[in-house]
Amino acid sequence: MSREVDQYLEALNAQDWERLRGTLADDGFERIGPFCDVIGSADEYVQFLDRVVSGLSDYRVDVRRKVEGNGAVYVEATESFLHGGTSSAFPEVLVFDASDGAITRVQVYMMRPGDEPSVAGAKA
Repeated sequence: MSREVDQYLEALNAQDWERLRGTLADDGFERIGPFCDVIGSADEYVQFLDRVVSGLSDYRVDVRRKVEGNGAVYVEATESFLHGGTSSAFPEVLVFDASDGAITRVQVYMMRPGDEPSVAGAKA
């Protein structure tokens, strides 16, 4: 499964949407985003990535570490880009599930540096 995730990440950084699509399952794919938003097909997900990522300059996902276990691959990474002249970087964890050589699920857990916590006293 780690091979499919590596191919996915390489294709994402290259913005090679056809190659990225080739890493995803044809049936039963879902992406769950940081706002619990769900994209329920591989084709919709690739269209989403193309629409969002293609408009960003210097887009990169830099992997800090990758761990495989319990039937999943966990990738700790930083997603960075330029937008409107402003540099942004978001630490995140991506959780990948796969079956029969294809990614069936991508779940995104993203940190938001600089944002204010919504709960008083939440800063540590």
